[in-house]
Amino acid sequence: MIKIHAGVTKYLTVIAVTILMGGCGSYDGGSLSGGSNPYSSAPAGSVDITAAILAGADVTLNGDSVINLPAGTTTYNGVISGQGTLTLSAEGGTTAPGTLVITQASTFTLPDSQQVEIVSKTYYPGAGYALTISGSNPPVLTIDPGATLQLGTNTSSDFNPNIIATSDSKNEASLINGEINLNNILNNGQIVLNNYQFVLLGEISGSGSIVEGLGVWGGHSMRGVNPMTGFVSLSTGHDFGSNHVAASMPNSKGVLNEGSWLVWSPPGSTVTVPHNIYE
Repeated sequence: MIKIHAGVTKYLTVIAVTILMGGCGSYDGGSLSGGSNPYSSAPAGSVDITAAILAGADVTLNGDSVINLPAGTTTYNGVISGQGTLTLSAEGGTTAPGTLVITQASTFTLPDSQQVEIVSKTYYPGAGYALTISGSNPPVLTIDPGATLQLGTNTSSDFNPNIIATSDSKNEASLINGEINLNNILNNGQIVLNNYQFVLLGEISGSGSIVEGLGVWGGHSMRGVNPMTGFVSLSTGHDFGSNHVAASMPNSKGVLNEGSWLVWSPPGSTVTVPHNIYE
């Protein structure tokens, strides 16, 4: 388990990282990013947790953090929890892209002070209920150009891989009922869905695309307002919204549908699809 503690004054941020790994003792495995990766958009003072991720250690965030991926594919079987933001960058940018494959659910959330999204429930007699999202949380995860986040391996080693929060300081789990992911992502790289278990995405923004791997039958869903400008590429199936939560992609370049793109409209809503759909 890695715990990141941050103490902040007006002029100085002091961050210490302690890594505790079962049977391996402890060591100092974190450092300030200090802008060492010119391809990273991580905030100044972010803690570099790359070494911990490469070691497969669990991480607890307490502030801004960054992962600088080496070229090629890195598989991470650990869990990231706590509160903070995370930037996923490739050490070599787009000339030496890097992919992070996660196999478990990471549950870190924004700090309470940054949480603004409010979910409310409205009942419609004879038609069920709808969950409405007011406001939009800033991204808990930023994916830089050249970096790819892959959710799963599409094998039995996956354990619901995702970056997910279904409750926070402003929304009770009993209200959301697992139907909305409050962890939003700024994707300027790529998200690859490669999991035979269901994936519920938070709101997606940025210029990057979402790609569903071949032979991926677990299903996945986008909900809420997704201002992304990239493509959604589907090989099997995708739920756009649900019977309780509306979805929109007002700025997307389009959907490449080589499977089934299922558009849902909850009670009391009108779903508009302004972008092109290619089949």
